[in-house]
Amino acid sequence: MNKAAPGIAIGVVSATAFGALIYLLYVHTASAGAGRLDFLPAMNAVCNAAAAVLSLRGLFFIHRGNEEKHRHSMLGAFAASTLFLVGYVTYHFFHGDSKFPGQGWIRPLYFSILISHVFLSAVALPMVLTTFYLALTK
Repeated sequence: MNKAAPGIAIGVVSATAFGALIYLLYVHTASAGAGRLDFLPAMNAVCNAAAAVLSLRGLFFIHRGNEEKHRHSMLGAFAASTLFLVGYVTYHFFHGDSKFPGQGWIRPLYFSILISHVFLSAVALPMVLTTFYLALTK
């Protein structure tokens, strides 16, 4: 296999995911049937919480030298994060973007957090995929 192929694949997947996110948030209009998916934001929160707990569990195990339990924790965190991403994209495909109703000082605070969140998600995905690839090829 070409040594550059995994990096190229990770770059393509990351760029595609980021492009899809931008499209869903700022271009795509909501589809019918969004009400049936009202459970997805709560499910996404549970997936993020599970990923955080599993990541901390993995950290605990690697500090104890238990590589097998660390690996299982990290695979679980990756699976929870993947489920979050699928739920997030699905929800925004059908629901569209949400307009922030706040006014005053909270509005610029909200948008600064939102902008940093979008930027950090674009940076995080290739880092996660690279780490996952390197862990699997160890």
